[in-house]
Amino acid sequence: MENRLLRLLARQAGPAELAEAAADDPEALRLALRVHALTVRRHRREAGLAGLVDTARDLAIRHDLDQVLPAVTQRARRLLTLDMAWLTILEEPDGPATVRAASGSVTALTVGMPVPGDGSGAGAVARRTGAPFWTSDYLTDERITHSSSLDPVVDSEGLHALLAVPLRHGSTVFGVLYGGERSVRHFSPEELGLMCSLADLAGVALGTAELLSRQAAELDALRARGPAAELLKVLLAGDVDPADFLRRTLGPLLDHDARRGTELVPTLAAYFAAGGSPTRAAEALFVHPNTVARRLDRVATLLDDPAWHRPARALDLQLALRLHHG
Repeated sequence: MENRLLRLLARQAGPAELAEAAADDPEALRLALRVHALTVRRHRREAGLAGLVDTARDLAIRHDLDQVLPAVTQRARRLLTLDMAWLTILEEPDGPATVRAASGSVTALTVGMPVPGDGSGAGAVARRTGAPFWTSDYLTDERITHSSSLDPVVDSEGLHALLAVPLRHGSTVFGVLYGGERSVRHFSPEELGLMCSLADLAGVALGTAELLSRQAAELDALRARGPAAELLKVLLAGDVDPADFLRRTLGPLLDHDARRGTELVPTLAAYFAAGGSPTRAAEALFVHPNTVARRLDRVATLLDDPAWHRPARALDLQLALRLHHG
């Protein structure tokens, strides 16, 4: 029997087969089921970690809020196999919030829905404690302050289990990431950990997207003040040689385009013009998104800077592009 059990465990047989093989030995069955449970748990953990790595890569190339927000909720649903996921952003500290993205088959809970800042709902608990909060059955959970504005939405969506995790910029909570299930469900510590890790990644991605958006707006406002060379001096507040700045910032790309007949500089310009969206840049350039992705990988190699799209470096590159195009 021992050999049969080992063979069944080796091919990851289910509990029913294990129970049949060890029907006459309760202790062997108990141990076999424990090994099976540990194996399943390890596989889930590996899948979750792989999903987080995938998510980090996905969010790293998205710098437009309109892209980052839905990507986060879609990833939340996929990582925890949820029926729904949505995300709220605070309008002001300790104030009301607004649903900014939602994924899943939603009816009442839609983008733009206001969430009161009166301390009601699972999100209020997560915001107040700065820690994840979950319930297996929202409408019957007496730990939650229920309200006439949120409970009907939860009921309309048919939700039971609900998980809320705070979104942070540093130590400041600026929103909440939610997951919902249309059945009673008890979230495991591993699932809570995955959701918290996703929220951390989302906080960084959303912060970067917001900063880039502000910088782009500031740059557009400054562009109206005069030619690119004058703009550069205004921004850097010093005696800057525009030609030297252009050569130091874009030189490797300009040289490569001149030698190889490539279009790295136009691709970079299209990428920034599209708000950091490779897909929209590809549409503007009439090429496949994979082509844009490969060109941007080449940009990172030539600049010897894999973080070229981060805010400070991105601003230098946009200034240099402005100088290059006059």
